[in-house]
Amino acid sequence: IDLRHPEAKPLLEALIRAPNRVHSRAELEHAVWGDEQPMSDTLRSHMHMLRRALTDSRGISPIETVHGIGYRYTHGDVRPA
Repeated sequence: IDLRHPEAKPLLEALIRAPNRVHSRAELEHAVWGDEQPMSDTLRSHMHMLRRALTDSRGISPIETVHGIGYRYTHGDVRPA
């Protein structure tokens, strides 16, 4: 997994620390940026990048959007490098 963006690793770690649990947008933003408020699309664009990196050959991503709530990491044993 390419974790060149400094925000990618803490975001992935927050998701895989509690797999199958829905993480709110606010919770993930705090895990990555702390008290600094990111721009409104920042989390969404980072999630898109992680999905692309984690999508398997069948086109299945382990990151799900739970509409109106947040995101969930759903399978696999991925550990950040």
